[in-house]
Amino acid sequence: MTNQTINVVWVLEIEGAIFPAKADMAFNQDQEIEAAAKEKAGSGSYSDVLNFKTKVNTARFSLLSAEQDFNEAIHGLAALMGYKNACLPEGMMVSELTPETPDSSLPGKTDTGKINTGSDTQIDDPVMTDQQIKDLVFSRPDIKEVFLSVQDAQAGIGIAKSAYFPTISLAL
Repeated sequence: MTNQTINVVWVLEIEGAIFPAKADMAFNQDQEIEAAAKEKAGSGSYSDVLNFKTKVNTARFSLLSAEQDFNEAIHGLAALMGYKNACLPEGMMVSELTPETPDSSLPGKTDTGKINTGSDTQIDDPVMTDQQIKDLVFSRPDIKEVFLSVQDAQAGIGIAKSAYFPTISLAL
């Protein structure tokens, strides 16, 4: 996988985080309004209002963070693609990859799911399984190093937690 491909997937993943953050903020704003109305009517506490204010602020932060990550990812993608000042051209967007997109719209593909080689022969479209993708990802030394460092850190946490367990010794 190229850096550009990885960055496109990252852009789409971050873009997908923006919608839930907006929905979470809207939901908590509604809950805050309802809690304020209950508190004003005397059937709710002010702590409920404060609780939802906190949740609204947390959701607002999540939304701002997701939007900033999205903008950074777009600039990173533009830089990888070689655009001046790491900015995509005006009007250019990263389109969502959906399964509804017909494969036949891609160059060299036919409606039958075969790859047109330009001659009379066609070959099956190579589809990678999850295991093949996982094997490819873990074949990269940098990813393998990070994965092993995470495992090492988790082992260290387990060792640290073991100090809190009681020890038993038997005297014979």
